[in-house]
Amino acid sequence: MTPRELCDAYEAASGKQWTAPLGHIYMGYEIIIDVLKRAQTLDKEALRNAIAATDLDTVAGHVKFSKENVSVVPGGLYQWVKGKKFPFECKLVSNGNYKFLPTQGKLVSIPELRGKK
Repeated sequence: MTPRELCDAYEAASGKQWTAPLGHIYMGYEIIIDVLKRAQTLDKEALRNAIAATDLDTVAGHVKFSKENVSVVPGGLYQWVKGKKFPFECKLVSNGNYKFLPTQGKLVSIPELRGKK
């Protein structure tokens, strides 16, 4: 599922607008399901080893833990701007070091957002 498909499915099912944490919450469930499938048990050590061996593409990015138990997924600077379908919509305005993430606009000041310059 792509992030857009996840957001669309959430909005269709709930009638509410998606919010920024949605992808990371969903990613957590993707990791849990993957770990349980690979571990095939609820044994703590087997689960720990399966978590450590995670190497998974998720809706929020690729997850692979380092020997320090850290995994970094892509992110950027988001801003809520006046929307069309809902009062506000989230736009990626800076992709930081992740140039493969397409930006969707420019940073807008609060006065601009309120219609004042």
